[in-house]
Amino acid sequence: RPLLCPRDGVAVDISARRREGTLEYYRRPEEPKPSGALDLAGCAAKPKPESDRPFTIRIETRDRPYHLAAASGDEMSEWLLCLQYNASRGK
Repeated sequence: RPLLCPRDGVAVDISARRREGTLEYYRRPEEPKPSGALDLAGCAAKPKPESDRPFTIRIETRDRPYHLAAASGDEMSEWLLCLQYNASRGK
């Protein structure tokens, strides 16, 4: 599913997918290989209501926080459930 990732004050479209406790992301959906990946083990994922973008999720990894924005409240809820499930599996 596409998410928006604010970067340097600009929203960049990325596509993301979960695979075995890892969130892989792509700068463009047509790219064959991911641009990077986040290890979800032990991370914390929660809504970030104080963001200037609606439906923003804050993912706190061991390395740094990431902010992603879903297209709707329902999509944000689905992402949060998936992220929290995978985070709890890695603890």
